[in-house]
Amino acid sequence: MRLSLNVKLFILILLLIFVTGFISSYFIYKNSTNLALSQVQKELSGKVNNVRVILDQINEDIISTVSVTSKLQELKDAFKNNEGKRKLNKVFNDLLARKEIGYIKGFFVIDQDYNYVNKKFLFKGDVPGIDEFIYFEDLEKEKIYFEPILSLDFPYFVYYTGIFEKGKVIGALGAVIDANYIFTSINKSFTVSDTHNAEPTCQSCHTGAKNLLNYGFVITLDDDGNVLLNTLVRDTLIIAPDKFFTNIVKKEKNNLFKKSSINKEISFQNNSFVGSIGRVKLNKFGIIVGFFKNKAYILGQVEKGRQQSILYTIGFAGLVFILTFILFKILFSPLFKINETMRKIQKGDYDVRVNIKRKDELGDIANTLNEMLDELKNYIQTEEDRNRLQRQAIHLMDVVSSAADGDLTVQAEVTADELGAVADAFNLMTESIKELIAEIKKAGDSIVVSTEELLKSSEKTTSGARTQIEELEKVVQKLEDFKNRMTEVVNNATKTLDIVLQANESAKSGSKLLQETIEAMSDVRRYSQLASKKVKSLGEKSMEINEITRVISEISNQTNLLALNAAIEAARAGEYGHGFAVVADEIRKLAERTNEATEEITNLIKTVQSETSDTVKLVEESSSKIEFSSKKTEEAGDALIEINVSLEKVSNAVKGMTESISSQAEETNEVIEVTEKVKEIAVTTAQDVQKTNKIITTLSQLAEMLNEAVNKFKVE
Repeated sequence: MRLSLNVKLFILILLLIFVTGFISSYFIYKNSTNLALSQVQKELSGKVNNVRVILDQINEDIISTVSVTSKLQELKDAFKNNEGKRKLNKVFNDLLARKEIGYIKGFFVIDQDYNYVNKKFLFKGDVPGIDEFIYFEDLEKEKIYFEPILSLDFPYFVYYTGIFEKGKVIGALGAVIDANYIFTSINKSFTVSDTHNAEPTCQSCHTGAKNLLNYGFVITLDDDGNVLLNTLVRDTLIIAPDKFFTNIVKKEKNNLFKKSSINKEISFQNNSFVGSIGRVKLNKFGIIVGFFKNKAYILGQVEKGRQQSILYTIGFAGLVFILTFILFKILFSPLFKINETMRKIQKGDYDVRVNIKRKDELGDIANTLNEMLDELKNYIQTEEDRNRLQRQAIHLMDVVSSAADGDLTVQAEVTADELGAVADAFNLMTESIKELIAEIKKAGDSIVVSTEELLKSSEKTTSGARTQIEELEKVVQKLEDFKNRMTEVVNNATKTLDIVLQANESAKSGSKLLQETIEAMSDVRRYSQLASKKVKSLGEKSMEINEITRVISEISNQTNLLALNAAIEAARAGEYGHGFAVVADEIRKLAERTNEATEEITNLIKTVQSETSDTVKLVEESSSKIEFSSKKTEEAGDALIEINVSLEKVSNAVKGMTESISSQAEETNEVIEVTEKVKEIAVTTAQDVQKTNKIITTLSQLAEMLNEAVNKFKVE
C-alpha cells in the first residue's frame, strides 16, 4: 500500500505520454490524408498544364521547321532539275535525323497537279487524300496550314505551306507528324515506371499485381470524346469509341472549354480514382487529356506513413516508459532500501547494512546509517543502551514510515548520538523530495491552467468556425446573386452586340447602296452635261437653219418680184404672153407660199431657240444641282463609312465587354467553388476542434488526477 501513490504518479505520467502520442498521430493521419489527396490533385493538374506547354512547344517547332524549309533555294530548284531534287533530298534526310524533332516522320513536295516532286517518309506508303485538303488557289504566302488525318492506317498530322516563285504558287511543302509518337509522349510523362514502359507492346501492366488500375493511368481523347490513346488497352487505337470516358467528356465539355483543368473523382472498374482533366491543343486540334491515380493506392501510401508514425510513437513511448521506470527506480529504490533496513533495526538486527552506492543525499544517508550501525555494534554494551537506541530507531522508523505514506512534513529528531546523523540526513532527503513534489504540483497546476485556456481557445475557435460557416453561406448566396446578375448582363450585352452587328450590316448595306447612288448620279451628271452640249449644238444648228430660212425668204421674195415682172411683161406681149403669164402667176403663188412657209419656219425656229435656251438653262441648273447632290451623297457615304468604323469599334467594345463579363462570371463560379471548399474545410475544422475539445477535456481530467495524486503528499 505504501507504493500506491508512487505507482499512481508513474501511471499518470505514462497516460499523459500515450494521450499526447495519440493526439499527434491522429492529427498527423488526418492532415496527411487530406494533404495527400490535395497534393495529388495539384500534381495531376500541373501535369495537364505541362502537356499544354509541351504541345505548344512542339507546334512552334514544327511551324518553324516548315517555315524555314519553305524558304530554301533547294526547294525551288527541285522543280527545275534532278540536282535540285538531290540537294532537297539531303535536306530532308538531315531534318529527319534530328532527335529533338523525332515526331516528324516525313517531308513531301508536290506540284499543282498533286504529283510528288520529292518525298522522304519513314513509313510505308504515301499521304492519303492530299487533293482533299490542299487547295492551291487558297494558299497564302508564308502561311502554315494544319490538317489532322487520324485513322488506323494513317495516324498522322500534316503541316503544309505553299511554295511561291515570282508571286505565284508553284507547289506545296508538307511535314508529316506521328500522332502516336505525341500521344505516347504524353503517356510517358506519367506512367513510365517499374510497372509500365508506356509502350503499346507492354504486357505486364495489364494483368496481375502490376495492373495499371492498381496505380494510375492516362486517357487521351478528342473533342468529341473519342479515345485517341488508352494506356489500359494493349493495342494502340486512333479514334476508338469508349462509352465511359466519352460520357465524362460530354458532361464536362462546357467546363473543359472554359477552364484550364478540372479536378474530378471517378469510379471506374470497381476502383476509385482521383484525377485531373484538361483540354489542350496541337495547333487547331483539340485534345482532352486525363491523368488519374488510384485513390486506394494513394491512401495506402498514407496508411503506410501512418503506421510508421504509430510505430515511431509506440517506440518513443516505450523508450520514455523505460527511461521513466529507470528514473523511478533510481529515485525511490534507495528510500525503500533504507526503510527496509530501519525495520530490521527496529527488530534488533544490528548486522543489517544498506547496500547503496550513490554520491547524492540518499547515498550519504546510507553510508551514514551503515557507519552508525558499525559503531552501534561496537558500543552497545548494556541493556539500557540497547533500549535507548531501539526507541530512537523505532521513532526514526515511524518518521520514515510516515514519509513513505506521503507525509513529508515530519522531521526526524536529531540527537548527538549516531542516529542523530541518520535523522539529519533523512531530514535533508525529505526536504529535497518536498521540493520535487512541489515542482510536480506546480507543473500539474500549469497543465490544468493550460488545458483550460486551450479549451477556451478551442471553444472560441469552434464559435469562430461556426460564424465563418454562416458568413461563408452568406458570401456564397451573394456570389450566386452576383453570378445571376452577371448572367443577365451577359445576355443583355449579347443582345446589344446582335443589335450593333445588325446595325453594322445595315450601315454596310446603306453604304453600298449609297455608293451605287453616287455612281448613278455621276452617270446622270455625265449624261446631263452631254445633253446640255447636244442642246447647245441644236441651238447652234437652229441658228444656221434660221439663216437658211432667211436666204430662202429672200429668194422667195426675189422670185415673187421676178414673177411679178414676168406677169407684167406677159401682159405687154398680149395674146402671145398669156401662157407665160399663167406660169408666172403660178411661180408668184409658189413664191408667196414659200415665203409664208419660211415665216412659219422662222417662227418655229425662234420658238425652238427660245425653248432650247430654256432647256440649256434647265440642264445647266440640273447639272449644278446633280453635282451638289453628288457631293452631298459622297459626304453621306463618308459619314456612313465613319458610322461603319464606329459600329465596328462599338461591336468590338461590346464583344470585349461580353467576354470580360463572361470571364468574370467564370471567375465568380470558381470563387463560389473555392468558397464552398473553404466552407467544407471550416465545417471539418469545427468538427476536428470539437474532437480536440474532448481530448483536451480528457487531458485536463488527467492533469487534475495528477494534482489529486500529488496533493496526497503532505508538504506543509
